[in-house]
Amino acid sequence: MIRPRHILTLLLLLLTALPLSAQTRMWSGAANRGGAKSSWADKRLSSTGLRTDQYDGVHHLVGLHLDGAWSAFVNNVPDLQMMPAGWSAGLGLDYSYHNGILLVQTGVALAWQDVGNAYENQVVTYNDLTDSQGTPFRLRYYMDNRTDYARTLYLQVPLLLGSYFYNCYFLIGPKLNLSLLGNTQTDLLVSTTADYARWIGEWEEMDNHGLRKDVALTRNHERLQLGIDILASAELGFEWAFSNFGKRGYRRGNEHDQRLRIGLFADFGILNICPSTSRDLYSFPDATRYDFATFDFNHTLATPVASGWQVHNVFAGLRLSYFFFGYQSKEKCLICGPWGAQSRW
Repeated sequence: MIRPRHILTLLLLLLTALPLSAQTRMWSGAANRGGAKSSWADKRLSSTGLRTDQYDGVHHLVGLHLDGAWSAFVNNVPDLQMMPAGWSAGLGLDYSYHNGILLVQTGVALAWQDVGNAYENQVVTYNDLTDSQGTPFRLRYYMDNRTDYARTLYLQVPLLLGSYFYNCYFLIGPKLNLSLLGNTQTDLLVSTTADYARWIGEWEEMDNHGLRKDVALTRNHERLQLGIDILASAELGFEWAFSNFGKRGYRRGNEHDQRLRIGLFADFGILNICPSTSRDLYSFPDATRYDFATFDFNHTLATPVASGWQVHNVFAGLRLSYFFFGYQSKEKCLICGPWGAQSRW
């Protein structure tokens, strides 16, 4: 016969057994998450259940980038027109610091630029000349279809700040741009005519008189002595991470990180880079004024024609970046317990 005291005794036993069972399961789980018999890879919680050995959300990334861009010399030099076919290509080493959503990036890069400018057709006249028979005449040089090319290698050092959201990122900031080496090339068509006061009209295409028409000439010279430039830089694009360390959290696998970026960028020169040289725009030696091989001419920006005017660099294009090495720092161990190794960062 079941008496009330039997029921009371059974209830007391149940109330005692349930807490013991729960405590046993908690100790077992703690052991699996970092107890003495667990592996180092599983040590994520201390015996009290507090987190230890966490990544703190700070990333240090090192990588390379390649870029290609449209480029030009934007200027207000009279009669010098910007050509749309300029280009540049760059290769660089980057360091990127991530802390939460904050990005800081710097590095060093080399950029090769090839840009052209068209100069208005010119007529150069020499008066008071005499031919071999002593007859006075006037000699004209017609300079047509002139194009000046500047090829320059730059050293670039950026200091950019930015952020990211979802898979997008942006960077803005200044970029030091120094010209290192290069060359210039000028192409034009030259024609010569003679004007005699005693005869009507102009004489042309007379080889025995040194008069020729539409002779294509090319002259190459040393690089433009461009001034120091600071570029205002902006970049916007997408980033993909080849790891599972997007935010603060537990270690999964190893500490290393890789990223791939593809983005659009634009750089505009803040400073005036117009050279201060004073080479001759055209040079025709008197003794050989009919010998086209002795004619000389220089890039317009290297002559007094450009003195006092503004010239600015412009780049706009696509950049591909691969951060092949990344590292995440850790917070200090909050609860070390018996794990002495967890006191490291």
